[in-house]
Amino acid sequence: MRLEPPNVVIEFRSWSLRKMSRRIVEVRFPISEIDSVDFITPLLETRMEVQLKSMKAAGDIPCQIPGLIRLEFAQRYRDSARALSSRLNAAISEQYLEQLESEMDSIEE
Repeated sequence: MRLEPPNVVIEFRSWSLRKMSRRIVEVRFPISEIDSVDFITPLLETRMEVQLKSMKAAGDIPCQIPGLIRLEFAQRYRDSARALSSRLNAAISEQYLEQLESEMDSIEE
């Protein structure tokens, strides 16, 4: 997973039973489609949960709960995942502020 403003890029391995093969799938969606990002670190695992505003944004990403993407990271990537989570939350906040400012400008006019 990486941040390429104004998009988020998620790469994952997909397994096809029909073709008996693995392939790397890349899905891009705008940061504006993210509702929230939670960084979760129970005992021995590192997980990030990305709640989307719509299923459409998830594209080909398999989701057990509609609109919720669960990403698991190896322990050695815990700090990188935490930093990415912080950057995503900051980007979401910036977009929300920009939206509020534009709404305030339209009200003042």
